[in-house]
Amino acid sequence: MLAPFDQLENEYTAIYVGAAGGQMVENMLMRGFTSVRDAGGASIGIQRAIDDGWFNGPRVFSSGAFITQTSGHLDMRDRTNAHSHDGGRHSFAGQIGHYAAIDGEAEMLAAARQNFRSGATQLKLATNGGISAIYSPLDIDQFTDAELGAAGFVAESFGSYFMVHAYYDNAVSRAIDFGAKSIEHGHLMTEEVIEKMAKENVYLVVEALMSVAEAPPSFTADQKEKFELVKSGFPKMIELAKKHKLKIAFGSDVFLSKEAYALQSQEWIARSKLFTPLENLRQTTSIGGEILALSGPRNRYREGPLGVIKAGAYADLLIIDGNPLEDITILADPDKNLSLIMKDGKIYKNTLR
Repeated sequence: MLAPFDQLENEYTAIYVGAAGGQMVENMLMRGFTSVRDAGGASIGIQRAIDDGWFNGPRVFSSGAFITQTSGHLDMRDRTNAHSHDGGRHSFAGQIGHYAAIDGEAEMLAAARQNFRSGATQLKLATNGGISAIYSPLDIDQFTDAELGAAGFVAESFGSYFMVHAYYDNAVSRAIDFGAKSIEHGHLMTEEVIEKMAKENVYLVVEALMSVAEAPPSFTADQKEKFELVKSGFPKMIELAKKHKLKIAFGSDVFLSKEAYALQSQEWIARSKLFTPLENLRQTTSIGGEILALSGPRNRYREGPLGVIKAGAYADLLIIDGNPLEDITILADPDKNLSLIMKDGKIYKNTLR
């Protein structure tokens, strides 16, 4: 369901990405998501366009360019493209702000500061390789201590935080040591590190679709092998996360294609097999709101809290045809079952009349 990364390099111009992004965020709002966190990518412009009223969409908490290293997850240059230090060019995805491949403390400081300068609300780093990445092994530990320390320093100096893409113990543990507040994925962690997350009050953001999905046909043999390895670790990781009462938030690791983004609502079905309806609703509302609030003064929406219904909070409201506390999967069909969608007191959908 995911488009090959080379399409982003060879087919999707910056204008195409912006235009498609505008439609994608409007679709997200119509699925009932009034605030979302983008965990790395060229979404700061979309965030501003929504706020400026050009099109409808949720509040977007953008991380700006996904920060990786040379030969790390999402270093998207092809093999014939030399490193920029040796006369090569940055890939197109890097040029338009989807990612920044850095090496060394100074480059980390620059990339992190640039993201905040551009309007990011928090930072996203990769401390392991990735499934979809063509050139990075899954198990590599990314960044030196100095580089991680630089990211933590910049995030703290801007009053915000950083999250990490990680799967293995060492990558997660080192990130926590340098101040990471949110772990994305974490499928291959052991109990020792999950205990550390609980002790340090670090959030876990997971995508349950990973537990039931099949590797896309476009994947190489190496990508499929990484996919199956990560998938195999998911059930145990969830078991341990529940045991140690981690704060788990709703995530949807979708990108690049219309078909992939359409899977966002299907996450409710996959999560229904792992969590109670009440747990699912808390993960999406109050716990999600807590994570968004970690961005502190970089939060563009500080007039009230998000993810709760109380005096002074943002007036976000869904009216649902059915009872999600009995059957959370009704949210997987928002066109049918979301009767009213309100964001900040403005009604964007109303079929009650």
